[in-house]
Amino acid sequence: MWIFETHAVFSNGVLAAMITGWLGLFAAAISPGPNMFAVVTSSLGGGLSNGLQVNLGIAIGALIWASLANLGLAAFIASRPDVVFWISLFGGSYLLFLAYKGFRSAVLSGSTAMIESGSSRPLMQNILHGLAVTFSNPKVALFWASISVLITSVTTELLALVIFSIGASLVVFITYGAYAVAFSTKGFHNFYLKFRRVADGIFGLVFSVLAFIIFSNGWAA
Repeated sequence: MWIFETHAVFSNGVLAAMITGWLGLFAAAISPGPNMFAVVTSSLGGGLSNGLQVNLGIAIGALIWASLANLGLAAFIASRPDVVFWISLFGGSYLLFLAYKGFRSAVLSGSTAMIESGSSRPLMQNILHGLAVTFSNPKVALFWASISVLITSVTTELLALVIFSIGASLVVFITYGAYAVAFSTKGFHNFYLKFRRVADGIFGLVFSVLAFIIFSNGWAA
C-alpha cells in the first residue's frame, strides 16, 4: 500500500500540479503585500533574527492555509460573506495599527522606531505577528482554494496533500527569508536608521493602503 501511495504521489501529473502550485505561490509571495512588508520592516528595524522569526510565523500560517485548502475549508471561508467581513475587519484593523505605529514614529521625534531593535521583541511575539499578518486578508482563502484545486483535481492521497502543504510552507519561508536576509544587511540597516522617520512614514502609508484594500474586500463580499 505504501509503495502504491508513494508511486501515486510522484506520478508525472501530481508532480506537475505540485510544481505549478508552488510556482504560483512563489509569484504571489514576491509581489508587494502585507507579508512582504511585515518581513521587511522587521528586518530593517530589528535585524535578521526578527525578520526570520516573523517569516516563521508567516510560513506556519501558509502551512495552516494549505491544510485548510486541502480540506476544503478555505473555499468554504471564501464563500461566506459574513466570515469574510469579520476577517477583513480584524485584518484591516491590525494593519491600521501597524500604520499608526509607522506614522507615530515619523511624526514624533521622541517615539520609538516602528520595529524595535535587537532582542527586545520575543520570539513568540514575532511569530504571532507573522501569523496575524498572513491571516489578515480573507481573499487569501480564495487564493489557497484555487491553488489547492490543482492538487485535489489529480490526487486525494493524504501523502501528496501533506507534501504539497509542507512544500508550500517552505516556498513561503525561503521567499520571504530572502527579503529578511537582504533588508537586514548592514547597508540597508544603516540606511533605515539614517532615514528612519521617513521610512516609517512610508511604511505607515503602505499599511494604510493595504488596510483600505482589505476593508474594501470585506465590504464587497
